[in-house]
Amino acid sequence: PRVREEPKAGHLPGGDIAHALIHAGGVWLVTGFAILAFVELVLHFLIDYAKSEGWISFTLDQTLHHLCKLIYVALIFCNWPAGLDWDPLSSSLSLSAEETFPG
Repeated sequence: PRVREEPKAGHLPGGDIAHALIHAGGVWLVTGFAILAFVELVLHFLIDYAKSEGWISFTLDQTLHHLCKLIYVALIFCNWPAGLDWDPLSSSLSLSAEETFPG
């Protein structure tokens, strides 16, 4: 059985992307990792799209969103990506801990 929800009044085209961008920005702000923000952007959009198409329920939608955040925490806790310190606002890319933490 499909669980498709009716579109909400005032739902704007592109609103799903804007919504996912807000969440991606939050992930970037909290973690400092642009790669995790990009992953959040893609996954958040796809999860919400699946919900809007009625392929998954609201409960599964929320569970998947929380699971993503738990995976980000686990990746950071396990030091992944190890030594990668990328600032997208600059052109420098540091791949070694020695360059990141001299001395």
